[in-house]
Amino acid sequence: MSDCISRGEVIYNLANIARMKARSDAQKSLMGRCIFMIENMPSVEPERPHGEWIITSPEPGYIEVRCSVCNHTHMTNHTYDFCPVCGADMRGDNNADN
Repeated sequence: MSDCISRGEVIYNLANIARMKARSDAQKSLMGRCIFMIENMPSVEPERPHGEWIITSPEPGYIEVRCSVCNHTHMTNHTYDFCPVCGADMRGDNNADN
């Protein structure tokens, strides 16, 4: 089970707590510093490498392809959007952000 959370939701909820519950300027300042820290934290989603399938051996009905990132080779009847070994995005430049 993933433990990823929405950065925007955390910031929204902290801002609401600061607005509704903070009783002093020091408490509001502390909440502001927490919000600033959360806004500047790195994403938990790692950058996915981009690669391409390199056809190494065409066969009738199947092809042997190699990942340009990790060099994993396998026989298949179609190419996958992601390398099953290293997770590289193989969809090309046009679909990299989808």
